[in-house]
Amino acid sequence: MNDETTPVVKVGDKLAFREGFAGMVRLYKVTKITPSGRIVCGRYTLNPNLTIRGIQSRHTYTWKGEIVTDKILAEVRRQDNLRYLEDVKWKALTDEQLEKVVAVLPEVTE
Repeated sequence: MNDETTPVVKVGDKLAFREGFAGMVRLYKVTKITPSGRIVCGRYTLNPNLTIRGIQSRHTYTWKGEIVTDKILAEVRRQDNLRYLEDVKWKALTDEQLEKVVAVLPEVTE
């Protein structure tokens, strides 16, 4: 029942979903594929073409899953790194740690 527009997905594969207004990428593992082709992945149930089944709130901004690519993985790593930096308690760093952080900043700001 697969054609060129229906991706091949297996249990255990991960799919990417862009969630929320900012489009944060979340990865969920496929946990089940029904005989009719419905895909259960995280909190979503998808059609075989990866569109989300059922009524979606316009506030979720998510309507389709994506096959995880290297580009998506790089985007997730960057988003996770930025989130980590937002949570750092900068004043709690030792002088040595702070100097190491400051030492790399000119490389990215020049």
